[in-house]
Amino acid sequence: MTNLKQHVTQENLTVSMSNKRCCSRSGGVGYIDMIPVDLLVNNILSRLSVKSMGKCRCVSKLWSSIIRRPNYNLLFPRRIKSPDGLPKLLFAIKAENKLYYFSSPLKKSSLVATLLYTHTFTDLFRFCGSICGLVCGQSRGKNYTVAVISNPITGESVTTPKVKTTHDIESKFYFGYDPVEKQYKVLGVTWSTEKEFSTQHYVLMLETGNLSWRKIQCCNTYHPLIEDGVCIKGVLYYTAKNNKKTLEIVCFDVRSEKFSFVNVDPDLATNICGIGSTLIDYKGRLGAMVHSFIELWVLEEAKEQKWSKKNYKFNPGSSYSVGVTGRGKIMFYPKYGREERLHIFYYDRKRNYVEGIGIAGFEVGSERYEVYTFQNYVEDVNLI
Repeated sequence: MTNLKQHVTQENLTVSMSNKRCCSRSGGVGYIDMIPVDLLVNNILSRLSVKSMGKCRCVSKLWSSIIRRPNYNLLFPRRIKSPDGLPKLLFAIKAENKLYYFSSPLKKSSLVATLLYTHTFTDLFRFCGSICGLVCGQSRGKNYTVAVISNPITGESVTTPKVKTTHDIESKFYFGYDPVEKQYKVLGVTWSTEKEFSTQHYVLMLETGNLSWRKIQCCNTYHPLIEDGVCIKGVLYYTAKNNKKTLEIVCFDVRSEKFSFVNVDPDLATNICGIGSTLIDYKGRLGAMVHSFIELWVLEEAKEQKWSKKNYKFNPGSSYSVGVTGRGKIMFYPKYGREERLHIFYYDRKRNYVEGIGIAGFEVGSERYEVYTFQNYVEDVNLI
């Protein structure tokens, strides 16, 4: 009797098989055939939701290798974007000591959010960003901080090694993704609040069983600002002040781990320091949305560092955060919630038109909760 043989290649998944002997409950001996890969992909996995597909990874090594392939979205056309270019909205709700992840499509004027995953935390927690299906948060304990990377679909999460902090040492994490090597990385930045420009940089590559920080060098000294960064086409951007006390944007290439810097328009710099802003991905380019009176700045020429400015007439108030959809529509979403329904708004600058959408289903058992909204969220079964 020949044994079962499996051969899996990176480019083309194939399986060479022979019959395998098995025993029945009655004591008899029979033979079963393994499922051909094309049948497995076309008739089984392609029909499943991403969440169900994630559970199938534990069926066998073969199933796991297929589902975890970097280009699995080409095999399983489940990751289809909605008509407005926004795959889904991901809501992270902080209520007391729990995090709730909800997702919602954008197909109707009134929707119901789906609860994906609940996580309990004990230390101060804030979010660093979401990219390619994973969410990164920062948790601070006594004299240390850690990054927590989660997959809301599968419920998996990993915690990085601790980064030491003290009363005068601060730290901040940024979450990036290299689309060429298909690799996630966390950039950690620490600095002293008493010593000027003592910034240190660390990188952690998200690999199973090998989570460790590596120290890297940067040619400039600066202090990061509190605003979150954004990753666009494999480059992390975040705001900082340099040793001349002027504002600049730090650019970190996730693949090469090299730093560069972008000068900020003086008017934009004044608004960022005085009012606050959000760095955004505006149609594949770096943008900055100024809060309060709503200005959109876009870096049109990266090499020449030329910025353009667009003004918006609609402003729902300071209780709303701002983002941009895949097609360039401005989105406003609440920072806090009190009921089971949240309202978000879309503003079309060309038509000067505002569209409101109500999303129900946020049952978190708390009278008041914090809301973090991630646009362009795509469900994924990435291995953490």
